[in-house]
Amino acid sequence: MYAASKAPVSKDVLLRTNIVMLLLTSGFVLTRAVLQIVKRKPFELPDFFVYFAFCLFVALWACYHVVAPSIYRAYAVLEGKTEPYATMKDDAIAMLKFLVAGQMCFYTLLISVKMSLMTLYRKLLAGLPRIYRNIWWSIVAFCVLVSTKSQTFYHSH
Repeated sequence: MYAASKAPVSKDVLLRTNIVMLLLTSGFVLTRAVLQIVKRKPFELPDFFVYFAFCLFVALWACYHVVAPSIYRAYAVLEGKTEPYATMKDDAIAMLKFLVAGQMCFYTLLISVKMSLMTLYRKLLAGLPRIYRNIWWSIVAFCVLVSTKSQTFYHSH
């Protein structure tokens, strides 16, 4: 009887997809930076959050790229395709470290992208009645609260 693989996608597909996503993201960020320089636009808060999010994405990508071979070696052992090997414990420790670091990068990246959009909206609200700025501050407070609570929940479990 055929048993489904525990790995949702093959290692090659995962690594190729990760590389394509890195290239695509890098292209967009590089294009944004070049346009900002060519048009002589000043560096503003939304730009900081976008570039910070990109740096976090690169770090996240690196964490997953480094840990992928270990994960697939562990899947091979779990599926009985290979025998347990001497460095399994070291691989498990590395996986834990890189996956935790990756998750921290991921959630911080999400907050950074969210704040980039929020600061962009703040610029768009210039000149509108004060009620819209109050609504904006309420949304910022809500985002910070939810992000803080989700981080606390994630780290407590």
